[in-house]
Amino acid sequence: MQTSMLVGSGYSPSRGGHAPGDLREAFGDAVDAFEAWGGGDPGPTIEVRGGRLTVSAICGLLWNCSDVMPPAKSQQLNDLTKWPQDRLRSNTYAAGARLLKSVMTRSHQAV
Repeated sequence: MQTSMLVGSGYSPSRGGHAPGDLREAFGDAVDAFEAWGGGDPGPTIEVRGGRLTVSAICGLLWNCSDVMPPAKSQQLNDLTKWPQDRLRSNTYAAGARLLKSVMTRSHQAV
């Protein structure tokens, strides 16, 4: 995982908690990029701190983030699901990262 880019930030993806704003913004960009993506390989990448990360890597960085997502981003993620039981169970970035990773995995398997 790309945790080397977090050196000095005080945020640890394994512990979670409050993530830096640029990572939360990158997650929003990842949701947008996934929604616009037409499938196939390679998947979309997002610029973060001078490097490029896959949507999956960004999800990993926010896997335990307890910050609350904006309502519009939560709705956008829920709109990506096919079944009501797959919708977000909370509005945290952690829940969003898990949902996006799940939707991404399912769509990749369907290709």
